[in-house]
Amino acid sequence: HIYIYRLKCILRDRGTVFWTLVFPLILAVFFNMAFSNLNKSTETFKAINIAVIDDEQYQADHNFKTVLNEVSQGENRLFNLTVATSRDEADKLLDESLIDGYIVVETRLKLVVKESGISQSIIKSFLDNYVQTASAVKSILSGVVLPAGLPDKLLEPGKLPGKSPDTDE
Repeated sequence: HIYIYRLKCILRDRGTVFWTLVFPLILAVFFNMAFSNLNKSTETFKAINIAVIDDEQYQADHNFKTVLNEVSQGENRLFNLTVATSRDEADKLLDESLIDGYIVVETRLKLVVKESGISQSIIKSFLDNYVQTASAVKSILSGVVLPAGLPDKLLEPGKLPGKSPDTDE
């Protein structure tokens, strides 16, 4: 008897009915419409077409060559790698839109692109990540961890930062 009486009191108040019954149903319908296709993604990642200039610097940098070949192989590869013999050949591939960018191995890795886009950003991010990781490995292996922002040319060979020249530690 008390339960039925309380239910009738609640149903008479339109605000309460809306917020307890109608609003959750409307919210559920909108969430279903917004997130129903979340698992049915039709976009798949496609390997990015890039080129690298096959010159003396590229041949000398065995680590970069190995890393680039590794990410360009297999079913889930990041890049479709083309080896160009010269910059002119790479420029021609870029102008014909056969590649999204090409890499020149100099004292620093250089990326050449024709336009900005997702593919070019991925290539740049890969190169930045490689340079940062290679620098960290080199610093760790050399036993010297440089303070952030300290240029390499400030350090003289054989001297560690923060130590006086006359210590033999």
